[in-house]
Amino acid sequence: MAFAISTAVSADIILMDEWLTVGDADLAAKSQRRLNELMGSAKIVVLASHDTSVLAQYWALALFGIAIPFVKLMLFLPLVFLAAALPISVAHLGTSQAAWLLFFSGSASNAKILAYSLAAHFTFMFCNGLIGLFYLPRASRELTALDETTSGHK
Repeated sequence: MAFAISTAVSADIILMDEWLTVGDADLAAKSQRRLNELMGSAKIVVLASHDTSVLAQYWALALFGIAIPFVKLMLFLPLVFLAAALPISVAHLGTSQAAWLLFFSGSASNAKILAYSLAAHFTFMFCNGLIGLFYLPRASRELTALDETTSGHK
């Protein structure tokens, strides 16, 4: 009832805080359709969430012309991340793309889904590499210090 009342009017500015807590699947689908309508007509949308990776994915998908309902993204993106983490392929390629296609192929063409999943995967790998380079000097110092202390005890 609160959702129906709060979305009964259109607004230029929409503020949403952890708005995905809805009832059953039917209500979630209806809520998602209504939120998509409101977000499409609003001039400013502010989403607050503890899961910034989902928000980043949601907005990045739009750059590729892919529209995946936010609730669906929230439900299946953790499974995509899990598939990407499986150590069964080179550079974790293939499992992530298969998961994207499995869960989201109805939202865009396979080519768009694959292009986005590869771009997202390589962006993730690049950022991890930058983080690694940032911590490399510290790790090197710590490993050298550890090696010196263990070799002194022989």
